[in-house]
Amino acid sequence: MEADRLHKKKKLRPLASGSISPISAFFIAMSLLLIITFLLANFNFQIKSIIPLFIYGIVNLSYSLGLKQIPVLELMLVASGFVIRLIFGALLINVELSIWILICTGLLATLIVVGKRRGDLIQGNDSNLKRRSLHGYNEEYLNQLTVIFSACIITSYLLFCASAYAIDKFGIDVAWTSIFVIFGVLLYLKLLIVDGKGDDPVKIFLSSTSIQFTAFAWAVSFILVINF
Repeated sequence: MEADRLHKKKKLRPLASGSISPISAFFIAMSLLLIITFLLANFNFQIKSIIPLFIYGIVNLSYSLGLKQIPVLELMLVASGFVIRLIFGALLINVELSIWILICTGLLATLIVVGKRRGDLIQGNDSNLKRRSLHGYNEEYLNQLTVIFSACIITSYLLFCASAYAIDKFGIDVAWTSIFVIFGVLLYLKLLIVDGKGDDPVKIFLSSTSIQFTAFAWAVSFILVINF
């Protein structure tokens, strides 16, 4: 909380800004925990679907209690949350996930986290470097990671399009959807490197009509491929 107060943007968070007290935050957390317990008790979740939920909780607690201060490891922990939520949702609705969606989701999540760290660093959002992990990064290193993960995302998606799994399930036309993936990654890199953004991924998506259009076009193209 004290570190957030020294951060240009995190100082606006509820606890750091003082809009809610630590005691109120505790009761909110306990209320949410009771709601989760009620849901688990009354909706007959299978044990296998609950396991990712507990793993997600452990990862988040470990991250908050100190692992976020360890360079590289903290990147992987944040990115893993997206994959764990994907697995949890699939188990709840009894959908089998392909290895491809897990790989691409993990790589994309890592790229976004790297972009966020890069944005914090170059914009000086944490000028006091209270987050010790930032001591382990510099702009050149994060630029290299950005390039690596961007290349991995594009390569993985192209491999998916050319895989027997995708061709058997969706047909050869699935390759056309890769156009929007490549364009989207390149556009995101422009926003990171040329425009100096990235510290707030949600804001990037909500403020960039190009990113929104690309995501929409990819979704529409995939739906067309599936149905026609």
